[in-house]
Amino acid sequence: MPIEISVQAYTFLYSVLCGMLIGFIYDLLRIKRKTIKTGALFINVEDLAYWIIAATIVFALIFYSNSGEIRGYIFIGIVIGDILYTLLLSNLIVKLSVKILDLLGRIIKFVLFVILYPVKIIIKIISYPVKLISRPVKKLLKSIKARSRIKLIKISLLKKTIRNMFKKI
Repeated sequence: MPIEISVQAYTFLYSVLCGMLIGFIYDLLRIKRKTIKTGALFINVEDLAYWIIAATIVFALIFYSNSGEIRGYIFIGIVIGDILYTLLLSNLIVKLSVKILDLLGRIIKFVLFVILYPVKIIIKIISYPVKLISRPVKKLLKSIKARSRIKLIKISLLKKTIRNMFKKI
Protein backbone atom coordinates (compact mmCIF):
# COMPACT_ATOMS: atom_id res chain seq x y z
CA MET A 1 0.00 0.00 0.00
CA PRO A 2 1.56 3.33 -1.05
CA ILE A 3 2.25 5.89 1.66
CA GLU A 4 1.84 9.60 0.98
CA ILE A 5 5.01 11.63 0.78
CA SER A 6 3.86 13.91 3.63
CA VAL A 7 3.44 10.89 5.93
CA GLN A 8 6.90 9.68 4.91
CA ALA A 9 8.36 13.14 5.60
CA TYR A 10 6.77 13.24 9.07
CA THR A 11 7.96 9.70 9.73
CA PHE A 12 11.47 10.70 8.67
CA LEU A 13 11.40 13.75 10.98
CA TYR A 14 10.12 11.59 13.82
CA SER A 15 12.92 9.11 13.17
CA VAL A 16 15.48 11.95 13.32
CA LEU A 17 13.97 13.04 16.66
CA CYS A 18 13.99 9.41 17.77
CA GLY A 19 17.71 9.18 16.95
CA MET A 20 18.32 12.35 18.97
CA LEU A 21 16.34 10.88 21.88
CA ILE A 22 18.37 7.67 21.76
CA GLY A 23 21.56 9.76 21.77
CA PHE A 24 20.29 11.74 24.77
CA ILE A 25 19.49 8.54 26.66
CA TYR A 26 23.00 7.30 25.94
CA ASP A 27 24.35 10.59 27.28
CA LEU A 28 22.38 10.02 30.48
CA LEU A 29 24.19 6.71 30.76
CA ARG A 30 27.54 8.43 30.12
CA ILE A 31 26.78 11.07 32.77
CA LYS A 32 25.88 8.35 35.26
CA ARG A 33 29.11 6.50 34.51
CA LYS A 34 31.21 9.65 34.95
CA THR A 35 29.62 10.56 38.27
CA ILE A 36 29.08 7.11 39.81
CA LYS A 37 31.73 4.45 39.27
CA THR A 38 30.40 0.89 39.00
CA GLY A 39 31.78 -2.58 38.35
CA ALA A 40 31.94 -4.41 35.05
CA LEU A 41 28.87 -6.55 35.74
CA PHE A 42 26.70 -3.51 36.44
CA ILE A 43 28.04 -1.80 33.30
CA ASN A 44 26.90 -4.82 31.27
CA VAL A 45 23.46 -4.63 32.88
CA GLU A 46 23.28 -0.90 32.09
CA ASP A 47 24.24 -1.55 28.47
CA LEU A 48 21.59 -4.23 28.15
CA ALA A 49 18.97 -1.88 29.64
CA TYR A 50 20.05 0.88 27.24
CA TRP A 51 19.67 -1.36 24.20
CA ILE A 52 16.29 -2.62 25.37
CA ILE A 53 15.11 0.98 25.80
CA ALA A 54 16.55 2.02 22.42
CA ALA A 55 14.90 -0.95 20.67
CA THR A 56 11.59 -0.15 22.36
CA ILE A 57 11.79 3.47 21.18
CA VAL A 58 12.54 2.38 17.60
CA PHE A 59 9.75 -0.21 17.69
CA ALA A 60 7.28 2.40 19.01
CA LEU A 61 8.34 4.84 16.29
CA ILE A 62 7.85 2.27 13.55
CA PHE A 63 4.59 1.01 14.98
CA TYR A 64 2.90 4.36 15.61
CA SER A 65 4.22 6.45 12.73
CA ASN A 66 4.31 3.89 9.96
CA SER A 67 1.82 1.19 11.05
CA GLY A 68 4.66 -1.22 11.73
CA GLU A 69 6.11 -1.14 8.21
CA ILE A 70 9.88 -1.17 8.29
CA ARG A 71 11.41 1.29 5.83
CA GLY A 72 15.04 2.12 5.21
CA TYR A 73 14.55 5.86 5.55
CA ILE A 74 13.43 5.34 9.17
CA PHE A 75 16.78 3.82 10.10
CA ILE A 76 18.63 6.46 8.08
CA GLY A 77 16.69 9.14 9.99
CA ILE A 78 17.57 7.52 13.33
CA VAL A 79 21.27 7.44 12.41
CA ILE A 80 21.16 11.06 11.18
CA GLY A 81 19.39 12.15 14.37
CA ASP A 82 21.94 10.41 16.56
CA ILE A 83 24.85 11.89 14.58
CA LEU A 84 23.32 15.40 14.75
CA TYR A 85 22.76 15.10 18.48
CA THR A 86 26.26 13.74 19.06
CA LEU A 87 27.93 16.48 17.02
CA LEU A 88 25.82 19.42 18.22
CA LEU A 89 24.71 18.75 21.78
CA SER A 90 26.29 15.67 23.31
CA ASN A 91 29.56 17.11 24.65
CA LEU A 92 27.85 20.24 25.95
CA ILE A 93 25.14 18.30 27.77
CA VAL A 94 27.55 15.76 29.28
CA LYS A 95 30.07 18.36 30.49
CA LEU A 96 27.38 20.70 31.83
CA SER A 97 25.50 17.88 33.55
CA VAL A 98 28.64 16.48 35.19
CA LYS A 99 29.55 19.96 36.47
CA ILE A 100 26.03 20.55 37.78
CA LEU A 101 25.99 17.17 39.53
CA ASP A 102 29.44 17.86 40.99
CA LEU A 103 28.22 21.23 42.27
CA LEU A 104 25.09 19.64 43.74
CA GLY A 105 27.25 17.01 45.45
CA ARG A 106 29.43 19.72 46.98
CA ILE A 107 26.37 21.67 48.14
CA ILE A 108 24.88 18.56 49.73
CA LYS A 109 28.19 17.78 51.48
CA PHE A 110 28.36 21.35 52.79
CA VAL A 111 24.76 21.30 54.02
CA LEU A 112 25.34 17.95 55.74
CA PHE A 113 28.52 19.34 57.32
CA VAL A 114 26.64 22.42 58.59
CA ILE A 115 23.85 20.24 59.98
CA LEU A 116 26.04 17.49 61.44
CA TYR A 117 28.90 19.58 62.85
CA PRO A 118 26.90 20.83 65.86
CA VAL A 119 25.72 17.27 66.46
CA LYS A 120 29.35 16.08 66.49
CA ILE A 121 30.27 18.81 68.98
CA ILE A 122 27.34 17.88 71.23
CA ILE A 123 28.35 14.22 71.09
CA LYS A 124 31.93 15.11 72.06
CA ILE A 125 30.69 17.29 74.93
CA ILE A 126 28.40 14.53 76.20
CA SER A 127 30.90 11.73 75.66
CA TYR A 128 33.66 13.32 77.75
CA PRO A 129 31.84 13.01 81.11
CA VAL A 130 30.57 9.59 80.09
CA LYS A 131 34.17 8.47 79.45
CA LEU A 132 35.24 9.88 82.81
CA ILE A 133 32.48 7.93 84.56
CA SER A 134 32.84 4.78 82.48
CA ARG A 135 36.54 4.20 83.20
CA PRO A 136 36.15 3.70 86.97
CA VAL A 137 32.95 1.73 86.40
CA LYS A 138 34.80 -0.59 83.99
CA LYS A 139 37.58 -1.11 86.53
CA LEU A 140 35.00 -1.83 89.23
CA LEU A 141 33.20 -4.32 87.00
CA LYS A 142 36.48 -6.05 86.15
CA SER A 143 37.36 -6.42 89.82
CA ILE A 144 33.87 -7.71 90.63
CA LYS A 145 34.16 -10.18 87.77
CA ALA A 146 37.56 -11.36 88.97
CA ARG A 147 36.29 -11.79 92.54
CA SER A 148 33.22 -13.63 91.36
CA ARG A 149 35.44 -16.01 89.37
CA ILE A 150 37.45 -16.78 92.48
CA LYS A 151 34.24 -17.40 94.43
CA LEU A 152 32.85 -19.57 91.63
CA ILE A 153 36.06 -21.58 91.54
CA LYS A 154 35.88 -22.06 95.32
CA ILE A 155 32.22 -23.07 95.09
CA SER A 156 32.92 -25.56 92.29
CA LEU A 157 35.79 -27.05 94.29
CA LEU A 158 33.49 -27.36 97.30
CA LYS A 159 30.86 -29.11 95.15
CA LYS A 160 33.45 -31.55 93.83
CA THR A 161 34.64 -32.26 97.34
CA ILE A 162 31.09 -32.93 98.54
CA ARG A 163 30.40 -35.21 95.56
CA ASN A 164 33.56 -37.14 96.20
CA MET A 165 32.59 -37.53 99.85
CA PHE A 166 29.19 -38.93 98.90
CA LYS A 167 30.74 -41.27 96.38
CA LYS A 168 32.92 -42.73 99.10
CA ILE A 169 29.91 -43.30 101.34
